[in-house]
Amino acid sequence: MKALKPSEAFYKRVLDEVGRPAEELIFIDDSQKNVEGAIAAGLPSVYYDPTSDLAALLAEVLGDSSLAEFGPENMEGKC
Repeated sequence: MKALKPSEAFYKRVLDEVGRPAEELIFIDDSQKNVEGAIAAGLPSVYYDPTSDLAALLAEVLGDSSLAEFGPENMEGKC
């Protein structure tokens, strides 16, 4: 792949290779520029601050509070 993040071409290529519609995916990154590039390509995207709780962010984004239970300390054997 010749395109790199945060270019729109990179995300469009990823979408083509994954073979799933963008609305079935979510892109999470700790770089706002990368998130903006993904959004420009039509990929639902969320900025993630690495010092925050990823499980809580996923629960908020996906609307599923049960995900908040799956912090790193609770993930053993679930992945």
